[in-house]
Amino acid sequence: MADLAKGDVLLVMDFRRRVTLLKPIVEHANRVGAKVVVMTDPTATELPARADVALRCVNTGSAVFDSYVAALSLLNHICSALARALGGAARQRLANIERLHDLYGDLQR
Repeated sequence: MADLAKGDVLLVMDFRRRVTLLKPIVEHANRVGAKVVVMTDPTATELPARADVALRCVNTGSAVFDSYVAALSLLNHICSALARALGGAARQRLANIERLHDLYGDLQR
């Protein structure tokens, strides 16, 4: 947050049982001129009104609990598109992350 500036994009995920800290974070992004993309469910009103882009994902259906399948699929697409756009830099970063996982042994294989 300290380095967030004009030209940056902040992706915020805001689903039911909303986190109160997101509002001041988005307000900070607005103040510094960063673009804000909010991924949320259709019931959200406050953060989408402060965002440059609102991506609404239906999360209700016949199940007892909310479903985040649509949101996770969209997030996967966004991350994949960004990695393709960044090219080698993204591959290098992911390789560095994998090396850290190997170093610390925090993931089962």
